[in-house]
Amino acid sequence: MKTRSLSIVLGVVLAAGLVAQRAECTVFRLVVQAEGVVVAQGFGVLVAEHLLLTDADLIDSGDQVLVQDFASGARYAATIHTRSRGLVLLSVPGLTGTAASIAEGSPDSDSSVYLLVADGTRRRGLLLSIAFSDSTASRFHLTMTVGLHEVGAPLMNNCGHLVALVAGELGMRDEEAEDNMVRGWSRQNLVAFLQESQIDFLTEDEPCPSAEEQLEQAKATSSALEEERQSLEEELKQLEESVEQDQQRSAETIAAVTAQKASLERRLVETATELAEQDSVIAEKDRLQSDLEQIRAARDSLAQQAEADQKQAQRQLRALTGAGIALMLLAALLVWWFWRRRKQAWDEFSETDAKLKEAEDEIERKSASFPDIVLSGSGPAGDEFHVKVNGYALVQSEAGAIIGRSSSQSDYVISEASVSRRHARVRVSGKSLTIEDLGSLNGTSINGERLAVGQPQQAASGATIGIGDVTLNVQMLKP
Repeated sequence: MKTRSLSIVLGVVLAAGLVAQRAECTVFRLVVQAEGVVVAQGFGVLVAEHLLLTDADLIDSGDQVLVQDFASGARYAATIHTRSRGLVLLSVPGLTGTAASIAEGSPDSDSSVYLLVADGTRRRGLLLSIAFSDSTASRFHLTMTVGLHEVGAPLMNNCGHLVALVAGELGMRDEEAEDNMVRGWSRQNLVAFLQESQIDFLTEDEPCPSAEEQLEQAKATSSALEEERQSLEEELKQLEESVEQDQQRSAETIAAVTAQKASLERRLVETATELAEQDSVIAEKDRLQSDLEQIRAARDSLAQQAEADQKQAQRQLRALTGAGIALMLLAALLVWWFWRRRKQAWDEFSETDAKLKEAEDEIERKSASFPDIVLSGSGPAGDEFHVKVNGYALVQSEAGAIIGRSSSQSDYVISEASVSRRHARVRVSGKSLTIEDLGSLNGTSINGERLAVGQPQQAASGATIGIGDVTLNVQMLKP
């Protein structure tokens, strides 16, 4: 029974180690007041020591923010630490709890999520879709409803990682949108804001498994532990049978010696009776007495042997018990090895997936197109310049094309004294044309605004660019 208990405990510990997750983040109620009157309520989530993250629209509705601790019931006054991108960091000295960890990536469609509100209450549902926005709140289509006083509430994935924050009341609902379409700040918005605020915050290194994947892991672990338990029970049963057989053999040996002793003692009594009647049997008595002493010696020897056999059986029992513990440790080692192998396989899959993405990006770049560009204008002496840039070649080149005075150092030449040998770089970035000054002597400008060295800026069709003292108009040709 001790062996079986050790097996079960070991299995529970191993399973717990495989599925362990972080503690859930701490959420606080925010009460916004204007001239002492409550005008709005919402939530803030702890992201660093003494710092709460929430929506800016919620804070703008009043002149004072109070933070309520669900655990103690205490209220704290909050001040604004950082504000940008529609988000606010509130500084609340003395506030403690568990900081949120931002998810590794955005959840997939139909993922299991939950809204963390009011004293740790979880409102579960599915995330049907996301319409992302880099500068404003994104739109989340959920299967659960979000209340008007739940601005700032965190949206978590099934691993307890932060994936979004409910946006402000002014832009939270869209009357023309589907039911349960909620606006919120995506993880990309949150990460960008926290990085700009120079805050040390927690992020996850690996994506959260789906509920189905977690269930399969639990089933596999349970199956392995059940097989281990059955194997150990069979070994224990065999061990108990072996000990029982040894004990039975020892008992049979002692019983045989005892019976032989009783038989010899009866013979001795009979012989003594006969000696009393006949002197002629004295010699026989002496012989029988000698035999009796030998039998007693044999009995003592057998008793010692039986005791030795019993001790040997006990030693074998202890050895077999030790072997059972060793088998359990070996089983634990095997479980750990299989887990390492699975992790290595996942790492190899991630590396292959990254390479595939790079290949897809390369194919997309190779198949990209861009219209030809004509740069036309004049220099300070009235000389006219016309430069036609091949749009397809430009979009295929990661380094872009160089404009300058030197034919050996430039892709497109403008022979004018104010133009440097390597003056500026033109490049396609996304769907736009960019101009970058390469440290020229007389500078580069777009629509009269001089560019900083090494800082590319967009130039739209119809824009005016300055290359030294040469002024050129940008014209995108239709494909």
